[in-house]
Amino acid sequence: MTARRQAIAHGASVVGIVGAWLYHGLVPKLWKVDADEQTFFRVIGLGPTATRRAVRATGVAEVVFAAVMAGNVRRRWPFALTLAAMPPLAIGAGVTDPKLLTKAFNPVSLNLVIAALAVVGLATHRDTGSRAASRS
Repeated sequence: MTARRQAIAHGASVVGIVGAWLYHGLVPKLWKVDADEQTFFRVIGLGPTATRRAVRATGVAEVVFAAVMAGNVRRRWPFALTLAAMPPLAIGAGVTDPKLLTKAFNPVSLNLVIAALAVVGLATHRDTGSRAASRS
């Protein structure tokens, strides 16, 4: 792969992953506090107020991670962390509310795509000198 193509693929993986973390933190968790996002917290026994707070806290964490990742695109760990997070997040969503798995837009399809983008990000990661290599 040429350096230009590698940079384009890496940039596309960054935009896709950061965009997903940002959107899913902002829209269904902070702005709307979607009912599907509340299910997990209700299942573990939180009341309505605590559930809304937990969903919002999760949204803040996702927005913060999106910002941290956007600032660390030359490092491998954000891609590795994203890749590692996808299976347990999809499984957790499916166990908590199996009906989610049959929706048109569901945790399996979303997390599979995000995991694939993380693999692309890891595969196209380039060290930019000894300083960058030591921080990876």
